[in-house]
Amino acid sequence: MRISHGAYDLFNDFVMNYRINMKNLVIFNEDIRQGHYGTVYKGQYTLPNGERMLVACKTPQHDRLNSVEDFLCDADVISRLNHRRILQFVGVHYDVTNQTRPLLVTKYMANGDL
Repeated sequence: MRISHGAYDLFNDFVMNYRINMKNLVIFNEDIRQGHYGTVYKGQYTLPNGERMLVACKTPQHDRLNSVEDFLCDADVISRLNHRRILQFVGVHYDVTNQTRPLLVTKYMANGDL
């Protein structure tokens, strides 16, 4: 994966409400689906108000992602969508310091489309 200063800027542009606090996220050892783009895991996220929700955690494969910037741009677009037929965007995580793979988190829908 190509890491650049642009990825850092993109991540910092996310509103604080959309940054996933990894202390509040539990990713189950259960991958929902693995595909061409990456892997989706089921998890549970605790919101700042204490409410817990099941989530889908999407992470790209190293060899399928041209750059972290592309992934974060996709996350930015998804975060702006608000429609009853589109899964609710919960947030994004990217450890700029350790340059780990980014993580996109959406509300989980059982038997739903990814």
